[in-house]
Amino acid sequence: MQQKVGVIMDLENVFGGKKNYIRDRKALPNCPYITINYHELILQLSKLGSVVIKTAFIPDYHLDKEATQAEMQALNLYGFFCFVAPTSTNKNIKDYQKVDRHIIEFSEFLIKSSDIDTLVVIADDGDFIPIINKCLDNNKKIIFIETYNINTKIRQHHGVRIFQMPFIETYKKIA
Repeated sequence: MQQKVGVIMDLENVFGGKKNYIRDRKALPNCPYITINYHELILQLSKLGSVVIKTAFIPDYHLDKEATQAEMQALNLYGFFCFVAPTSTNKNIKDYQKVDRHIIEFSEFLIKSSDIDTLVVIADDGDFIPIINKCLDNNKKIIFIETYNINTKIRQHHGVRIFQMPFIETYKKIA
């Protein structure tokens, strides 16, 4: 029987976080956009088994950007469910914890409802550590694909295979 694979991607980590995103766009308004080769990503994930969950968490500060709209269209084309995570510079710690809790609960629901064998996490921070722990407790395989600088807690986590993100590409906007 073919393995069932789920993928959860945190686009805030893929694009370097809000501070870097805003800084880069202001400093270099005509710079190449960063994107992911989703075709190659799905092709590689398919080697692990049948990809039954594809979820991308997108911070809301990306939504007004032309490049992000194209990114969401690409994600939808490849069957990803896009979950917009609200963010704000005026947020306090409780608001961030609430958003993180919603992301965790949503991810846990997806994992429970699909009975996956392997979870692939594309992120750098510790947002998904509770999900990783739950999966490992239930004998699921975890593959972590880091994008920039992976969280130390994840790097030290036993039972988690870590790979570099080979699917990031840049492209110039066509005028």
